[in-house]
Amino acid sequence: MTETPAAPSRPSRSEQRKARTRGALVSAALHLLAEGRSNVSIQEITEVADVGFGSFYNHFQSKDELFAAAVTQTLEAHDAVLESVTAGVTDPARLFAIGLRTTGRLQRTAPEMVRVILGQGTSVLLHNRGIAPRARSDISAGIEDGRFAAADPELAFMTVGGALLGLMQMLDARPAVDAGDASDALAESLLRMLGVPAEEAAAIAREALPEV
Repeated sequence: MTETPAAPSRPSRSEQRKARTRGALVSAALHLLAEGRSNVSIQEITEVADVGFGSFYNHFQSKDELFAAAVTQTLEAHDAVLESVTAGVTDPARLFAIGLRTTGRLQRTAPEMVRVILGQGTSVLLHNRGIAPRARSDISAGIEDGRFAAADPELAFMTVGGALLGLMQMLDARPAVDAGDASDALAESLLRMLGVPAEEAAAIAREALPEV
């Protein structure tokens, strides 16, 4: 006779309160990072989060640890977006283009996420979460498959990553620019740089994007 699996236990009220407090602290950190205000006191962080000062140390040992958690959460959220829009896609060139074009458009649909990423500068390209490992994988796969002609995958990635950060910074500074057109144009240029024929690069960079 097969036993019915036990239903997962519901978190206690104490655990739910702790989760809400931690979430409020991380949300506050994200808001502050998006505003470029990382040089703040723990008192200011708890005021933005609307939680007691003493509760901070129940979750984080320092504000640096909190901000690191906020950045990681942002990069994981970004990665989840890219995972959803690239599901089922196997062509490295299309994977690359969809990721870049979607990321560019996020500046208009999720500006706080983008500003947190921009606040990390080029160091975000060395992070083990978010777009960095995904783009590295896509470029390496494209080189192995003969889809891309780049000789050095790491140099190709850093070139692409720098261009993408530049696009995101430009879109943040110039709200009148059409993020879709700019992202598609950059995707086409970078595909050509990676060795995709011009006509095909133009077509891939303007294919319909999956909904986020």
